Amino acid sequence: SDPVSVHLEDWPEIPEKLADDILVEEMAFARDVVEKAHALRKGTGVRLRQPLQQVELVNSPMTLSEGIADIVADELNVKEVTYVSDPKQDEFEVGLDLELTDELLVEGAAREIMREIQNLRRKAKYEFDQKVVVYWQTDDEKMNDVFEQYADEISGRTVCSLLMGTSDTADAESQADTELGSVSLAVIGG
Repeated sequence: SDPVSVHLEDWPEIPEKLADDILVEEMAFARDVVEKAHALRKGTGVRLRQPLQQVELVNSPMTLSEGIADIVADELNVKEVTYVSDPKQDEFEVGLDLELTDELLVEGAAREIMREIQNLRRKAKYEFDQKVVVYWQTDDEKMNDVFEQYADEISGRTVCSLLMGTSDTADAESQADTELGSVSLAVIGG
């Protein structure tokens, strides 16, 4: 007879010959790296949406495969995973490159703006695929650079058209505060 629900079924047993011990070990190591890096980030107060240049694996006992390194980089919001040998110490450590270049700051600001637009969409109860208009206004010159460089990505990911200025008929309004400055946002259903 058919089971009532797959959710009530037991996990299948994996034959020993199919288990990939190397991959299992590599994934356990990758999880350890991610946990340590998240703890470092939390301790520094650098938001996860703010991209960083690299995570450094100092005296790493293992080199991650390209695919797993990409997953780690994506999870940590870093551009690359690097390996460093330090003969002065024996222990494995995880480090983050916390230098925020202008390029990284602009990208981080764009992500913060996208997050705030999505919050406004939820607040205004728009449908997921409903096209909206977002008005934006800022006095911070560097924030203008964010919209100049990331307008297409912001529009595409948040299903909106961007217009510089303000609106008296907004369905929801907010302010996004970033490392580069602030921007006022207002959304109107399209």
